[in-house]
Amino acid sequence: MSHIFISYSKQNIDFARYLRALLEAEGCLVWMDEVRLQPSARWWKEIEESITACAAFIVVMSPEAQESDWVEREILLAERLRRPLFPVLLAGDAWSRLANIQYEDCRAGLRAKLSPRFLEGLKGKVGVGDERALTLELVRGDITEYKGDVAALKFSASHNGAAGAVAHRLTSQAGVTIDQISPQRGTCVLVESAGSLGVPQAMYVGSARLRHFGYEAVRELGTTTLRGLAQLAPQTRHLLMTINGPGTSLDENEATLYQIRGYLDAFDAGEAPPALERITLVERDDARVERIRNYIAENALALPEFAARWRATDDPGRYRLIMSRQASALPTAAPVTVKPHAFVILPAALDLEDAFYYGIQTPIHARGLLCERIEDPLTDELLDQARERITSAQVVVADLTRSDPLVYLQVGLAWGSGRPLILVQRDGGDAAPELSTWRYGNIKSLENVITQELDKLDEQGVI
Repeated sequence: MSHIFISYSKQNIDFARYLRALLEAEGCLVWMDEVRLQPSARWWKEIEESITACAAFIVVMSPEAQESDWVEREILLAERLRRPLFPVLLAGDAWSRLANIQYEDCRAGLRAKLSPRFLEGLKGKVGVGDERALTLELVRGDITEYKGDVAALKFSASHNGAAGAVAHRLTSQAGVTIDQISPQRGTCVLVESAGSLGVPQAMYVGSARLRHFGYEAVRELGTTTLRGLAQLAPQTRHLLMTINGPGTSLDENEATLYQIRGYLDAFDAGEAPPALERITLVERDDARVERIRNYIAENALALPEFAARWRATDDPGRYRLIMSRQASALPTAAPVTVKPHAFVILPAALDLEDAFYYGIQTPIHARGLLCERIEDPLTDELLDQARERITSAQVVVADLTRSDPLVYLQVGLAWGSGRPLILVQRDGGDAAPELSTWRYGNIKSLENVITQELDKLDEQGVI
């Protein structure tokens, strides 16, 4: 569903807010510019973008609005873009320049009611019905600079990764304290960015500690984020988030799906912001963006739980999620069970990205297993996470190309837990000679080794 733009004079803001409330009560998405009371450098650009994206344009007619250069400018843009105009008469006489359009008489002001004719005309333009659509985007970018309304970050008892980068800007440039952006699990805090970010506001969402941050915690994060926005910033139209989970052990594809499931949970429960139109997942790694986009196109869109409500668009990385105003209008999804996983241990000092994604992850995914590893520096909390993921893994793969105490520590955890262990090293590697490893010269030979060893474990009934 698209939104309605309300053009008004600042002297009539109380009525404009009343009109917006009437329309939202009818299930319409409404955008009105409240920052015109405190103009900023982004003021007109945001107005242009909203008029361009709107499906209907309401102008509140009054003597003050007739004298307003800004109202005139907004009408001219709407006319140039051929947006349907819906005049509302608040005071004075109807405008001669809009004489060819039937107006809605609201001279009763804050006691006015909207006629069925007016509402039906608007709803026909914006597509109000039992369903609405949300735009979901996966883009390459930096969340500290990307434009939107609110950036939401997770707080997992510490500020790491993108959440840490945003926290640094807020504390060093916006006068925000760390305590202000350290909420308890399941709660949210909203702060002003004061120009330190590409968004005017940032929201921190209390989440599970890293040692307990699994797929269900990612799902909970998605739900809690939209629930918090609905309470703290209900007029949010464009939300920014990162993909949560990869880096702290979770499979990047599965973590993305669980985050989206969390968004759908919030919508189905009626807990999402009523004005929300777009969620942008901002990821700095070009290769990760491309891999997840390919996974969504080739696999996720065909999953039964998503087939009826997730649509690709002509723009790569942009999708439409179908939301329902009535949960019963959507097909009932089967309960989601977390898939079994493999855990991969790599030395941090080597560039083994291609070896991981194509030599190791590809055959593991082909076996129906999630592929997990820890990318971030191994803190005490992440070491606890590694221990949990290793002991629950179907199989552990370790690359011993370079002697690394943290790699040997994790290998020891796998041995101690009795997990099946596949040890590999690149030709020329310096693994301890007493360890028996499979050697590989290129990514294809690594893929063959992993496939062969997984076949053996499958034959033995281990995986």
